[in-house]
Amino acid sequence: MSLNKIVSYQTINTVQLHLNSANADIFLNGSHKSSVVFFFEDMLKIEKSAVETRVSVSKAQIPYTWYQINETNNQIAVNGTLFYFPLGNYNVNNFITTWRSIFTNMTVTFNNITNKLTFSSNDNFSFSDNNEFSLLPIIGFMKNKLYFSALDSLTSPHVVNFLGLTRINIKSSSFNFRNLDSYEKGRSTTICAIPVNCNTGGLIQYSNITNSKSIFKNHEISSVNFDITDDQCNLINFNNIDWAVTIQVEITCEVVQDLDNLEDVYKNATQEN
Repeated sequence: MSLNKIVSYQTINTVQLHLNSANADIFLNGSHKSSVVFFFEDMLKIEKSAVETRVSVSKAQIPYTWYQINETNNQIAVNGTLFYFPLGNYNVNNFITTWRSIFTNMTVTFNNITNKLTFSSNDNFSFSDNNEFSLLPIIGFMKNKLYFSALDSLTSPHVVNFLGLTRINIKSSSFNFRNLDSYEKGRSTTICAIPVNCNTGGLIQYSNITNSKSIFKNHEISSVNFDITDDQCNLINFNNIDWAVTIQVEITCEVVQDLDNLEDVYKNATQEN
């Protein structure tokens, strides 16, 4: 019995990479644990029959252990002298207490109706920043601007922001894809932006409920690097606490089967199982 038939169809092969930062082979920023590399003994090869490959963050468990005021936002120049505000987690009240302990000749008050701070001193003073690691946006001022007191007092023109990060970004240059973001103004290595949905000391639980995936083009995967950053591409400092991420790779392949006779039908059916 001759069927003289060629059947062509597509199938999706799924591979998951279950990663924990504790098992990384290289820690590029030490105990910060936000720039790591994993090596795999079994190389993932993309078959020639592949017509499309996609990658996504399927699940993630990330502890909120970074500081709200950290190495990326703790600098302020007062009267032209650069100061480094102590790292830590702050609300308005303990921020004011810490500020007063540093600048003993200056008082600070908070208006809980306008959400603004007012700084006062016996002499006129100025606020500025000398680089991108500015404290100014947290206390209601804009970056890269010089502010002078009037009548020995200075009120922030904008509201304070002690919320901390609203999301973090998982990036990898191991995958060649074409995502974009507003900070880099073009090609981005971001796989996924994860909302910060817990308080300090809690655990961010992420699941890809939107089924978002990124198309990439690689011939093989033998190692994967990951950077976890804020929206300004600053690496997060996890303070030596580990995180876990599940990466899902989906390979869509074109399958061509020769169903010339019943023996071929049986052979192909058994191979699929």
